[in-house]
Amino acid sequence: MKLTKKIGGILATGALLAGIAAPTAFAAPGAQGFDVYDNTNDGLQVGTDSDTGNVVVNANPGGQSRLIVQAHLQKAAPNCTYNVELVRASSASNGGLDGTGHTGSPTVIGTLTTNGGGNGNAHFDVDLGTDPLDTDVYAHLDFEAVGTCTEADGTNVVANEYGAAPDPALGTPLTFKD
Repeated sequence: MKLTKKIGGILATGALLAGIAAPTAFAAPGAQGFDVYDNTNDGLQVGTDSDTGNVVVNANPGGQSRLIVQAHLQKAAPNCTYNVELVRASSASNGGLDGTGHTGSPTVIGTLTTNGGGNGNAHFDVDLGTDPLDTDVYAHLDFEAVGTCTEADGTNVVANEYGAAPDPALGTPLTFKD
């Protein structure tokens, strides 16, 4: 009986620690999640472009005028720093990103640096200003290489190569109030 309690306690402790140490793949309630695609400067082609990470955006938490952004790149260009841009396109529910490229107004919200394996994480708390939250805004995120970055296959990262956006079919737009 004592052995059973000890084993049960060890298993429970292990499960608790595993839950703390392992990141969850699910977004918090109200958060929006998107894959990061390597679109090689040809516009977003969901289902064709390779997935190189994910982004979770919590828009206007608690009714505040801000975005909480968690960005994760994987298998991108190694040892590279990227400017992370929030690209607003208020009139396009696909965030201004479609099969032909993108339009919109970019704002650098910070940087993300990858390690030797091309993996990197970043957290951003973006203040949208003090204006009343009365305008719906659609957007996407771009990861723009700072300087020259070379991918594992020997090609250089080009402008607009990595981006996190809704499917151009408009199923789940990145949206927030500004």
